Amino acid sequence: MDKIRRLRQAATEFAQRVKDIEPVAEVALFGSIAKGDPFPRDLDLAVILTKLDQIPALARAARKMSSHFHNWDVLVFDSHLNYVGRLCHRRECPSGLVKCIGCGDIPFIQHIRGFKFIPENFYSSPFETLFNRHPFSQFVQQREQFGIEEDRSFEQFEDVVLECMECGTLFTFSAGEQKFFKQHGLEQPKRCEPCRERKKMLEIGLYDYDETARFETP
Repeated sequence: MDKIRRLRQAATEFAQRVKDIEPVAEVALFGSIAKGDPFPRDLDLAVILTKLDQIPALARAARKMSSHFHNWDVLVFDSHLNYVGRLCHRRECPSGLVKCIGCGDIPFIQHIRGFKFIPENFYSSPFETLFNRHPFSQFVQQREQFGIEEDRSFEQFEDVVLECMECGTLFTFSAGEQKFFKQHGLEQPKRCEPCRERKKMLEIGLYDYDETARFETP
């Protein structure tokens, strides 16, 4: 099963599980998956809860997504669409293993250091409703109140062919690799994979320069 199908299956199964939790009013998929990004790196969901005492049950349902994919985030909102925080991945709260900001103030809600929730950024993201107890989406209504009419665009990437600076071989720098490199502030590769591997081996001393001759292309 390809990655996009796994992520969508994880999101759909999560929505099916939490619909039995009565305070869950709405579940929405947002971000790159909702936009149709062919190279998503994470799974982003948002949930509206009318009563926050059911967050532990919500967290248990969310952790089951890890059987499909570990890099998920569930943002929690109260009935007035105030941002509460994001669900913690840990089975116990407080865990005693890490020092979270406000850990345990609301069980299984974590706050990421340096992260600031900006409503305009959130509501400009593409949305896809997975479950709703109402005939209308509260997320969409809030988005309209902010006057947001178009989804925030995501940069598109296409495969490009590069020439290795060492051996001259042409190699493909895939769209997925380009997205990863840009997100991590990395420069475009200058060497093909065999030459990158050879350079790494030289740097860590596993080969001397004579031994690298076996890497050469005839």
